[in-house]
Amino acid sequence: MVYSTDLLHIVAGAGVYAIREFQEVKLVDLSLGNDMLRTFPGPAFGPQGIRKLSHFTNDIAFGTIIKPCTGITPDEVAATVEAAAENPLFLFIKEDEDLLPNVPFCPLEKRVRLSSNAINKSKRQDGSSIVYASHVGSNPHILVDNIRIAVEEGARAVMFSEYHMRGTVRMVRDAMKEDGTPVVIYGHNGGIDIYTHHIWREVLDYLARLDGIDIRQTGVLTENSLLRPAGLEWRRVEDILSKPMGIFHQ
Repeated sequence: MVYSTDLLHIVAGAGVYAIREFQEVKLVDLSLGNDMLRTFPGPAFGPQGIRKLSHFTNDIAFGTIIKPCTGITPDEVAATVEAAAENPLFLFIKEDEDLLPNVPFCPLEKRVRLSSNAINKSKRQDGSSIVYASHVGSNPHILVDNIRIAVEEGARAVMFSEYHMRGTVRMVRDAMKEDGTPVVIYGHNGGIDIYTHHIWREVLDYLARLDGIDIRQTGVLTENSLLRPAGLEWRRVEDILSKPMGIFHQ
């Protein structure tokens, strides 16, 4: 069994970037054989699977974000989710990454329960329903527990970033498979910019997809790019996140 963390140790470890002569080296591509690819879980749903899960049939799907997060209460989160749930153009709504799962003013269990109830009450004429991704990002030793809490309260999706805690997407995907309760993973890319000075974004997104994310934001926060035009970067990321990859064991 090979993990994405193992691959990064080999291709982006101290043997490369800690050597002064290699300081300008960039990792621009990564090619893996099918035998190795088959050891990765890959997405449980992917964009088309999320559409099927929510009975969403519109050609174009929109998503939105719950903001602000400071001081917001579970009732306010649920009210925002309820408003978005009534709009047939929205496929998903996600929490802000700074809305931590165990803040005292908005605990994960209560906000997911109230938001899930609001979604269940919403009625769209086309029969679709919104997918709500609660933010569960936390220290690895409690991450899976947080996701189990969210699932028990009705969540069909969760959101966290693997860049401040590498390997957790794979950990979550494996745990949910063992539980028999697959959940949509919105792979937030907060922290990715720490890596992209030396590793091109599509390589990191490729590994995240292998580990099991289902959807990902592809744009960056600025139009500028340190390595190349931002438009090219976005197109390469879109390609790596959407091209057929039928080699996964599901």
